Amino acid sequence: MSLPNKAAWVPQATANLTVGPAPYPFPVPKHSILVKNESLAINPVEAAIQKYAIFLMEYPAILGSSFAGTVKAIGSSVKSFKVGDRVVVSKAFSNPSPLYGVYQQYALALPPYVSKLQDSTSLDDAAAIVSNLATTVGALTIAMGLDRPPLSGSASTNGKKLLVYGGSSSIGGLAVQYATQAGYTVITTSSLRNMSTVEQYGAAKVINHTQKTENILAAIEAEGPYDGIFDTIALPSVVGILSKYLEAHGGGVIYAVQPPPDDLPAGVERKFFTYPGLLEDEANDEIRKWLFEEYLPKSLAEKRIIPTKVEKVSGGLCAIQGVLDKYNSTGVSGVKLVVDPFEED
Repeated sequence: MSLPNKAAWVPQATANLTVGPAPYPFPVPKHSILVKNESLAINPVEAAIQKYAIFLMEYPAILGSSFAGTVKAIGSSVKSFKVGDRVVVSKAFSNPSPLYGVYQQYALALPPYVSKLQDSTSLDDAAAIVSNLATTVGALTIAMGLDRPPLSGSASTNGKKLLVYGGSSSIGGLAVQYATQAGYTVITTSSLRNMSTVEQYGAAKVINHTQKTENILAAIEAEGPYDGIFDTIALPSVVGILSKYLEAHGGGVIYAVQPPPDDLPAGVERKFFTYPGLLEDEANDEIRKWLFEEYLPKSLAEKRIIPTKVEKVSGGLCAIQGVLDKYNSTGVSGVKLVVDPFEED
């Protein structure tokens, strides 16, 4: 069995992508599955990885972490999937091989990080949320120790309050929904443009983060105190706001999606993890299985999760570099950009 394969390669550190032939990953390693990649989502962190080479890797490399498609072949030891299954994949951080990279037409995947999808579930919707939902679970449940939501309905209000800064971001929107379902009272932020969308996620209060800094601080103060703070934006201006709030209360911890700066006030701590990577720790196997085998596919099928708004970018693999450049320049707000790797430029 051999088919042509094409990928968007990073030929060397900080270089632009080059679209060209890639190995067709067959025969399939015994612990893996081969997936025809029909929808890949492009994440902001991938733009930073390419432009600044922030992670050590061997080149040429194939980036990406989120995709969905159809199983074409399975390894000899795989029992949980079959050819023809519709699946969504979050790439394991511990596997650097280009054969498992996402920016290509056919890719290998490790079953522990794959969810089987029902026919009614959109591949684009699934690809758009899988890695960000893994980030959310890694941050809120593993790193912060918060409760998980039930598999149906929502938990009773537990009397605890969570501040999620950036409810209109892809991760922030999922974090608001996840924590609300788990029984937490969630306060979040958004621009006026995305306010109506964020309000649908179930937050008790959405603060306009385009106000003056003193007004944002006053609004955060009015809704506190908080049992946890999750910063899904991590810009210097946001770090300053959250640090000032905690400093005024004697200090505290901010969990964030970027590493901490060097100049935090005394008593203020900012914790950062590669949150999806926490699911690869053997100690978190039960949470990982719950996410990929139960919560993610069930929530999408039953529409318990409002998926991140998807914007399909035309041009296939050749369009990815333009998306990465956009993330690094103007940024993207309120949507997840996806491409079809088989679409011709």
